[in-house]
Amino acid sequence: MEAWYLVCYEPGKDKLYTAQLSLSRKNITVFCPMLRTWRPRTDCNGVRAFIEPLFRGYLFVYIDPEVIHPSRIEDECSAVSTFVRYGQEIKPLPASVMETLMTLPACADERDFVPKAEKQTKQMQRPCRPPRKRKQRMENPSPPAERAVRKNQPHRQYG
Repeated sequence: MEAWYLVCYEPGKDKLYTAQLSLSRKNITVFCPMLRTWRPRTDCNGVRAFIEPLFRGYLFVYIDPEVIHPSRIEDECSAVSTFVRYGQEIKPLPASVMETLMTLPACADERDFVPKAEKQTKQMQRPCRPPRKRKQRMENPSPPAERAVRKNQPHRQYG
């Protein structure tokens, strides 16, 4: 009987994508709800958008354990570590829980950034860094009379 199960993957964003790819190559439906957050930037005034999994370290998979055994998935799919077990059993998640998770607003595009209302704030319009200070030229330590004498001398040729 097909149902939704919870799988742990190895930590790291690249491992999330590796786990999703290896599961999808085995024709397994994968679901990972994503969350968009905004954090203040450390290098300038403003915010940066981050898209991260709602449940870090976990993926939802839709499988039939009689067709594809869970131990086979754990062994053959890279970046997938284990199924979440209750005692020694792998139990399916309730359908109502999965329906609720799937109706949450999703992050459709990772390139979406700050909403327009936040972009128009005064802090966002400032440049990230103050303008560079121009270096002033140092005065030549030799007196002007010596410089004039050097200009009139013929050019030395080496060789």
